[in-house]
Amino acid sequence: MRNAAYLRGSSPSRITRAAWLLAVVILPIVGCAIIDTSEQTATGKPALPPIVPPQDAIELEVYFIDRPRGDSLIGDALWNEVDQISVVEPGIRSQLNDDGIRFGVAPSSPPFALQALLDLQPYGSAAHRRVGRRYAIGSGTETELIASTPEGNCHLNLNLPDGPRSREYETPRCVFRVRAERVQDGWARLEFLPEIHFGDLRMRPVATDHDWQYRGAQEIDPLFSHRFTVELNVGEFIVVGTNKEFASLLGDYFFRDGKEDSKTERLLVVRLADMKRVEPVRESK
Repeated sequence: MRNAAYLRGSSPSRITRAAWLLAVVILPIVGCAIIDTSEQTATGKPALPPIVPPQDAIELEVYFIDRPRGDSLIGDALWNEVDQISVVEPGIRSQLNDDGIRFGVAPSSPPFALQALLDLQPYGSAAHRRVGRRYAIGSGTETELIASTPEGNCHLNLNLPDGPRSREYETPRCVFRVRAERVQDGWARLEFLPEIHFGDLRMRPVATDHDWQYRGAQEIDPLFSHRFTVELNVGEFIVVGTNKEFASLLGDYFFRDGKEDSKTERLLVVRLADMKRVEPVRESK
């Protein structure tokens, strides 16, 4: 009764303070608990799977086209109709030209010579052949395109920024490492990095997006001074080939198998086929 009288005679602030004190004492007794708003359950795992943002998928059509050396379809008839001016800085183009590589961009409605090359029968004779494949890669990721596998050792003359240099490679493979990245709707940026893979195939540390992994691989010599980048709209093509007579240059090994008496010349054609937004699917367990 004394407590009740005390409460009746107390001010509202004192009553509120007393009620709060009673709640602190009673709640633990009756088993109530403050709600846990943390993101993890008792097992330490997230209560819900993390939300994965949509990914941009870039689809490429890749063609390796073989023609007789000196064929007009891979000569002036082609290179006069593709844009070789506005797609790269002059210094990079000069570096590539010195080492026997040239490239250009063609519209989604390809010129006559390129259309004739794309209409070749797939897997024809060695000198009249078109081999195509479709790739789907995520924006910001890369893939490897093996341009050629020259026989024997490779004696390569390179025109590097710090001067000419000769290099020797055993059991080489000539590879373009292609990285694709979305720029905006309908546009993607493609980066081409020429690499020489050489030596024995053995377990080697390879860098991934998250860590290092051991994979069966050759040694890799990336030629960063010869890297070039283009931006394509959906449907457009990039055409890559060689432009010089044989001189043990980079273009000779990528597009003529490194043989001075080669009867065949190769052309690389890449088309930006499509770009899609891939929505992730949440698994329910």
